Amino acid sequence: HKLISRISIKIDDLECELSTDLLVCDFWDIETVINTYLDTERREMHKNAKIFYEDQELNKSESVFNLGMRNRSKLEYKVGEYPILIFDSQIYQNPSKNSHLLNKNDNGMDTNAVKVDVFDYWTLDQVKSAYARLTKKPFLEKELLLSQERQL
Repeated sequence: HKLISRISIKIDDLECELSTDLLVCDFWDIETVINTYLDTERREMHKNAKIFYEDQELNKSESVFNLGMRNRSKLEYKVGEYPILIFDSQIYQNPSKNSHLLNKNDNGMDTNAVKVDVFDYWTLDQVKSAYARLTKKPFLEKELLLSQERQL
């Protein structure tokens, strides 16, 4: 039988006001640590997410052991600005008037969506405000944001 020890680390996301304690194995790479953190907090992976230990950005392939982490080590998780696409039926109905707002896909075709740059810690009201500023169209009280047909 082989014994495997685990160490307790803390991952802080200061912008989202999250602090998470995890038990990790010292042979895990940082990518496994991040995935465990995301699963624990029920968060999605972001392409631009970064993780820091002692103010140094970590390489996701490095192991916990090689980085010298020990019990009570603290990591910081940061997600910068990232784009979301908002599909608006009114803009979709009049695309010629609103073509400057529509996002292009990889083939240069309109996706009938407006790209809004957001932050992970924003509330829905902040997303709505950013959309209203960008489109110069107020977000009305009865209008809804949906994600995969589920109201947010």
